[in-house]
Amino acid sequence: TSCITDPGTISAIIFNGLVPRLVDCAPDSYQMGASEFLDRVTPRSRCVVVVHAAGTAAPIDEIVAEAHARDIRVLEDCAQAHGASLDGRMLGTFGDIAAFSTMYRKAHITGGTGGVVFAADEDLFRRALAHADRGKPRWRDDFDDRDPTTYLHPALNFHLDELSCAVGHASLARLDETIAARMKYVRGMDALTAMSGICEPSGWTDGDSPFFYPLVVDTGRLTCDKTDFARSVLAEGIGLNPHYQYLVSTWPWVSDHASDDFACPNAADFLARSFNLYVNENYGEQEIADTLAAISKVEGVFAA
Repeated sequence: TSCITDPGTISAIIFNGLVPRLVDCAPDSYQMGASEFLDRVTPRSRCVVVVHAAGTAAPIDEIVAEAHARDIRVLEDCAQAHGASLDGRMLGTFGDIAAFSTMYRKAHITGGTGGVVFAADEDLFRRALAHADRGKPRWRDDFDDRDPTTYLHPALNFHLDELSCAVGHASLARLDETIAARMKYVRGMDALTAMSGICEPSGWTDGDSPFFYPLVVDTGRLTCDKTDFARSVLAEGIGLNPHYQYLVSTWPWVSDHASDDFACPNAADFLARSFNLYVNENYGEQEIADTLAAISKVEGVFAA
């Protein structure tokens, strides 16, 4: 599984009695690399969870080709990448099955929390549907909700309430508009390339659906560490995460469950040199200007 992800991803693997084996990111990236994936494959590998972090595509086409050639299933974690694409193809359609999160701050929301599952294979999708609804085979024409003898297996109830579904329906209808508005802010950060000698945009593609936006810091040109620098930008009123702590190999509670103690050096290096700007579809020219001004001000204080 991708080494940069939410605890929910790892917990789902563990709760299903499986053993997570972490895969490093490609250099200078939050995304799993294809070669890094191959480095971690073993004869016991059965599925790879590929996280499309921050709303940018992992090299999912390459990973799927390598995985399927080895009879390994691919689960796309699109929790931060609603509506994102790679070479014109929607993320979530490359692998065998995909999961999306609709919690607050996502490009597609249902309110507080929630999610969506997608699979092109109808049988696989139905299995997921039954596991989300107490084992009920609702697709059968003769299904009787009042006859538990027809249920398939034990399962929990993950139904979303109707009001949240209504919010999700409205949010989905404006997904393209939301992505376009978020991309305007991300593109505005391109100005850092010319104005900053310390912070560099991590880059974007036309297929991105930004959830947050990483900036890469030249730590050798600072008189403070990266996290203190980012906290100073935060103190100027700019929404950001000074240090992304979602590197699974650093979580003590995972060590008893993981296949080994692989440290994920590429991911650790990138996290040590980056911080993440929060992105919102209501940001406009003023927020772009405020962000650039705050970074410039803090650089003036801490530049070596």
